[in-house]
Amino acid sequence: MNRAIRDWWKSQTEFTQLVLASAVVGAVVTLAKGYLPIGMTLDEYEQALKYREIDVSKELKQVPDAKDHHGLEIELKVIQTKLQNSSKNYEEYLTRLKHRIARLEKLRGQVPDELLTKIIDTLKRGDSKKADHLLKQVEIQDDSVNKVASEGVYLRCMIAEDTIRYLEALEHCGNAARLAPDNTFYLYEAGIINYKLANFKKAIEYYELALASDLKTYGEDHPVVAGDRNNLGLVWDSLVSIKKLSITLYWP
Repeated sequence: MNRAIRDWWKSQTEFTQLVLASAVVGAVVTLAKGYLPIGMTLDEYEQALKYREIDVSKELKQVPDAKDHHGLEIELKVIQTKLQNSSKNYEEYLTRLKHRIARLEKLRGQVPDELLTKIIDTLKRGDSKKADHLLKQVEIQDDSVNKVASEGVYLRCMIAEDTIRYLEALEHCGNAARLAPDNTFYLYEAGIINYKLANFKKAIEYYELALASDLKTYGEDHPVVAGDRNNLGLVWDSLVSIKKLSITLYWP
């Protein structure tokens, strides 16, 4: 042991030495078991948002399609808003990440264990692009495991949404709903991402499908159905507001 370190160690109280030794042992055991801390640091989160802001700004100059251009503008505004309160949004990001990992864990035994572990470890490190690439391998499984494939697509949607890639999320959530048209989670999330991109008519379509499915499952008086109706009402209000604004702007 280096003399300076040895001298420093001897200068510590017995209690401090015990705490430090326990921490080291805990870290060694954690690494030995293959555990990884969930997510990135706050600084890494902020840096990722800034890189995403740069990428979206570049894409805006290159995309000729008006619809995609509008979607990128929405993404840019969301990124800039999140950067203004990065600490709060970072905590929310970690919470969502834990939920994604929990859903992945439920696929144990249905997806090759090595692949699933790679996906989870990659997500824990905050590498969403690599996680998406690995999840694509789950998506392309054959029809005999269509339920697993649809869950893989759905998780790709969630990860894209978490990292403010709404146009990618739009495609993935739509595919998940197509693969499992009776899954209200997928229908609802497809509605949410369309709503975020101001595709209000399409959002209404998905919300109505989710409502119809929940009515069959729970009946009219269930809180889930009440929530579905409330969400549907909010989208209708947004659509009506946009139409009123259009009339105001273009009235001759």
